[in-house]
Amino acid sequence: MKKIILVAALAVVCLAPRVLLAQDIFNVVQKNDVVLRPYLLAISVASLDTSVNWYQDNLGFKIVRRAEAPDHTIKMVNVERDGFQIEIVENTSAISVQQKLPGIDGDLVRGFKKIAFRVDDISRWASELKSKKAVFRYDIRDSASFPGKWFIIEDPDGNWIQFFEIYAAIDYLGQKSPGAISEVFAPGIFSSPEYYPHGTIAFSPDGTEVYWGAVRKGKSMRFTILSRRMENGCWTSPQEAPFLGSYWGLCPVFSPDGKRLYFHSDRPQSLVKKTDAGTTIWYVEKTKEGWSEPRFCPINTGYELSLTVAKNGAIYFASHKDSRKGLQDFDIYRTARTQEGYGQVERLGPSINTGKEEWFPFIAADESYLLFESDRKNDSSKSSLYVSFRKKDGSWDNAIDLSKALNSSGSDRFPCISPDGKYLFFCSTRNGSDGDYYWVDAKIIEDLKPKESKWGE
Repeated sequence: MKKIILVAALAVVCLAPRVLLAQDIFNVVQKNDVVLRPYLLAISVASLDTSVNWYQDNLGFKIVRRAEAPDHTIKMVNVERDGFQIEIVENTSAISVQQKLPGIDGDLVRGFKKIAFRVDDISRWASELKSKKAVFRYDIRDSASFPGKWFIIEDPDGNWIQFFEIYAAIDYLGQKSPGAISEVFAPGIFSSPEYYPHGTIAFSPDGTEVYWGAVRKGKSMRFTILSRRMENGCWTSPQEAPFLGSYWGLCPVFSPDGKRLYFHSDRPQSLVKKTDAGTTIWYVEKTKEGWSEPRFCPINTGYELSLTVAKNGAIYFASHKDSRKGLQDFDIYRTARTQEGYGQVERLGPSINTGKEEWFPFIAADESYLLFESDRKNDSSKSSLYVSFRKKDGSWDNAIDLSKALNSSGSDRFPCISPDGKYLFFCSTRNGSDGDYYWVDAKIIEDLKPKESKWGE
C-alpha cells in the first residue's frame, strides 16, 4: 500500500462528518518557534486483539509496545506508523456511550471526534481499503472547505477514521477562474508574434511549472514545447524546452506525481534502438539538476501521437498501428503498467474508435472518463472534442460531442484537465485565430455523466 502521510490526529468518539479547514488539521502547530507535533492518540476498545489486527492489516501500523495491569483488567498495545502512535486500550470495566445511551446522536457527546490522515492518492487508498472489506461510513467526496477530497471509514469499535487528499493551490498565471462558458485562457500570454499554441497545455501537480505545445512562426517554423516557471512568486518568460535539442516536440503531459514529463517527438529512435519508425513518445525525469536527457517510452507501435497517464500508471495514446489509411487514421489505445514495464496494447472499442481520426486523448485520473479529439463529423477542416464515460462493467459508453457544452463553432483540439481537476483546457481556432488556449469549469463534464454508468462506484 502506498505510504500514508500522517499530518494530524484527532481522537474519535462521535459519528458525524466534520470536514475541517486544512490549516486546522494538517499543519504542525508552531508558536513562538516551539514546534508541537502530533505523537500519540489513545483509544478504548472492546477487543484488543481485534483492534490491533485491524490497524496493522488495514493501515500498516506496527506494534511497538505492550503492557498489562497486574490484575489483568487493563491491557494496552501501542502501534506506530510514520512517527505517530495509537495507544489501544482494553479495560474490562469500560463501557461504550452507545451501550449506556442507546440511539444517542454521537454529535451530542463531548470529546474528540476522529482520527484524520492526509494521503497522496485517495482513490488508491479507498480501493485498497474496500478490497480489505473496511466499513465505509462515507465514500470519496469533494470537500467544500478546501481543494481536495475525503472519505471516512470505521474501525472495529465504530471510531471514525478520515482520509484527505489536498490538492496544490495552483496560481494559473493569476487568471480569474472561468465558469460554465469557455473563455480564452491568459489572453496574449501564449500567443505571440513568434509562436502560437498547438498541442496540450500541462501544469505541474504543484502548480510551479507550465509546459505547452507551440508552433514557431516564420521561415524557421517548427513544432516545439515552451515553458514557464514560478520563481520568487513570479512567472518567468517563455522558453523553449532545452531537452528537445534540435528535434521538434509536442503535447507535453506530466505524470500524476509530477516526476516525469512525457511528449511526442521526431527524435530518432536510433538514439536508443536500431530502427526508426517516425514520431514516438519520449519522457524526461526530474533530477536535482533539472530534467534528465529524453528517454524512449517503450510502447512503440510504429507511430504514436500524444499520451495521457492515469493514476494507476495506465497509459492511453494515439497510434495508426492498425490503420489502412496511413497517417489519416489514428485510433486510441491503452496499455496497463506492470512490474516489468507495460502490458499488452489494446485498441479501444467502437464507441471510441470509429474509423475516422481519434487522437489526443486525456484520461481521468481514476479512468472514469476519456476526453479525445475526432473529425468524425466528415469535416476534415474541423475537429471536435468528445467525452466517453466508463461503465460499471469497464466498457466505454457512446462518446458525447462537447461542441454544444463548449459553445464552439470552431475547431477544438488537445483536451486536458488541470491537475486539481477543476478546469478543462483545450486549444481552439474559433474567432479566426491560429490557435488560443481556452478553459472552462470541468463541472460541465460531470453534468454530462449518465447516472446509471459510473465507473468505480
